[in-house]
Amino acid sequence: MTTAKELATAAGNGDLDTMRSLLAADGSLATTWQPVMEACFRGRPEALQLLLEHGADPNVKSRSSHHYRPLHRTVEHKKTMPKHEGHMQVVEILLNAGADPLLPGSPWLISAVALCATGDSTEFLPLLMDRIPADLDIFHAAVLGHFQRVEELLAGNPALAASHDPDTRIWTDERGWSALLYCTRSCLGRNDKAKAKKLAATARCLLAHGADPNGCIEHAIHSGNLEIMETLLEAGASVADDDTLNHAACDGQFEMLELLLKHGTRLDGTRGTEHHGGYTPLGCAVSCRSLQGVRWFLEQGQDPNHIKSQANENCLHVAVHYGASNRMLQLLLDFGTRLDQKDASGFTPLDRARAKKRTKAIPFLKAAAAGTP
Repeated sequence: MTTAKELATAAGNGDLDTMRSLLAADGSLATTWQPVMEACFRGRPEALQLLLEHGADPNVKSRSSHHYRPLHRTVEHKKTMPKHEGHMQVVEILLNAGADPLLPGSPWLISAVALCATGDSTEFLPLLMDRIPADLDIFHAAVLGHFQRVEELLAGNPALAASHDPDTRIWTDERGWSALLYCTRSCLGRNDKAKAKKLAATARCLLAHGADPNGCIEHAIHSGNLEIMETLLEAGASVADDDTLNHAACDGQFEMLELLLKHGTRLDGTRGTEHHGGYTPLGCAVSCRSLQGVRWFLEQGQDPNHIKSQANENCLHVAVHYGASNRMLQLLLDFGTRLDQKDASGFTPLDRARAKKRTKAIPFLKAAAAGTP
């Protein structure tokens, strides 16, 4: 382990004694990016303060492909790193040290403000908002649902509705984040009905001025804003990535899915599902081992024996391959998934279970096969 990595480990652990020892030997270590990122990620205010006192840059950008800055690393939601009071203190320390909440960072290359607004770390927004200009640009006004500011900007320059934030990244549009995409991905309306309506009004305003709704459906599903979803669908938007339907079902976003069905969305596409085996959304949900997702697709009439597998698999093959529970296997059997269907290698689901050494699935499928006429 290099000395810089030792300092990063100590910072992440809040080991101030080790940090002081390392910095006494070489104070320049504080200016490398890893230690400050670790202190921020793990919410270590004392460690961060020590690094800043030795010259750490509160706006440094990581050299990794994630392009983190300290603020982004602190506020980004991570299931494996629940936020605590230390993270709030870290944000305050960074801001007082000159961290800019509007600088781009993270894999998306968006600001820390936008990262909070489009994720599950909205608790940090009040601190960040105190440090940004009142006259927001079109992108931040859109993501925050500042409808009047968006109207004001568009009155002066209608072309802003179709503009894209330079250098940002998103998988649904190679041009980056548009103002409408910022708006539709905002999560600020999830638990705030008034804000949800302001975001929807912002979306309608942008569309009325020429914003392109394509590529935004996936982000409206992420945010859970039904009114924005309805607005996009009425404007002609459609699903571009069928894996989105899988994840919506797995997450229990059934109102969103029913709205999509109402507007003619098909459930048997395979665009964007290559990393799940290239299956239909039903097959993808099986690979994710989501009982609620699989049940929803089956209840909509999706065929568990035809999931567009290039290897002629059905849902039982997929369930066994990914180690799904016997409850999943029973659900699939209840909806008519065939035990005798053979994949391209000539394997039935039971054969696949034996090949994968699924000790719970083997006796279950054997018993099910024995009871099959």
